[in-house]
Amino acid sequence: MTTQRTRKARLAQFVGSLAVTTLLIATIAETYSISSVWDLLRGTPTTAVLAYLLISLGALGVRALRYGLILEDAVGKRNAPGIGALLTLTAIRNALVDLLPARLGELSFFYVLSRYRIRPATALTTFALTLVLDLVVLAGIVLFALILVSLDVFVFPQAGGTELNGKSALLLGLVGLLALGALLYRLEHLVRFSSWVGEALLRPFSHPWIATARRALSTIAAEFGQIRASRHYWLLVFLTVVLRFAKYGALYLLLLGVVQPLGIGFDQIPFPLAAAAFIAAEASASLPFSGIMGFGAYEGAASLAFLSAGINIPAVPSVILVVHLITQIVGYSIGLLGGAVFTIRELKGNGRKNGDA
Repeated sequence: MTTQRTRKARLAQFVGSLAVTTLLIATIAETYSISSVWDLLRGTPTTAVLAYLLISLGALGVRALRYGLILEDAVGKRNAPGIGALLTLTAIRNALVDLLPARLGELSFFYVLSRYRIRPATALTTFALTLVLDLVVLAGIVLFALILVSLDVFVFPQAGGTELNGKSALLLGLVGLLALGALLYRLEHLVRFSSWVGEALLRPFSHPWIATARRALSTIAAEFGQIRASRHYWLLVFLTVVLRFAKYGALYLLLLGVVQPLGIGFDQIPFPLAAAAFIAAEASASLPFSGIMGFGAYEGAASLAFLSAGINIPAVPSVILVVHLITQIVGYSIGLLGGAVFTIRELKGNGRKNGDA
């Protein structure tokens, strides 16, 4: 019964995603033209694509380093995977997260780590910590941008003619940043409390997997305490900030490259607004019905963000589609390379085991 429900859910997810992607293509074909997408793609400067590729590779290395530091603190340097294995892990994870809807590609992270003899609880600790750091830093960037807007450092055209209350925005931004700083400083207490609550809720049950879940919660709390007490914790926060700016900076440069033939420059598309549009696009791509490989909801959310802010980009859905297409080609190419390296390593490992047998 459960398997049948799962199959139906996956089928519904696929059909929904296919419908979203089909709607995107139909909208572009009817409102603009498919040839406009090809013209934009062909007119994108090679330097913009290369800049995006180089920054993406650098971000890949930073993300792998961040995983390595967390695992080193959790299981010790001798038991943590090497940098080559972590680069492979990161490349595969990045590609599959974009490929599968609703972030299902994150499961590849746990599988690959299991092949490097990392326990599921430790993998979950690593995943949870990086996710929390990503969300906290992302919220911090949004609040920092809000402060800059309130101080008139950045001024956007407003589609609805509404004005932001400068003092309220400044106060909200400062209070929010202080709250996030306190959260980062005392994050281990929140983790311990959450673990304690989880164990307390599971204690009345006696099923074997309940006992396993309780042990996992205890392990996660203990490992997080080790990570928080280490000298790497604030370095992890810094690396997360670098990752966020590298990601949205690379997308911004690529966007400017795509719109360059249209006569649009950076002065017409402020970086904070572009970053906000891409954040909205990424959030929409995490929905269950986001489109095949994310194509559909991503373009819709980013286009809506630009239009709502009064940024006039001709054929904006086509522009975002080209940006998305280039990022996917780069991401999948790196992911395929990582997958090939991982597969070769697995085959060699199995060959040695069979030879020993």
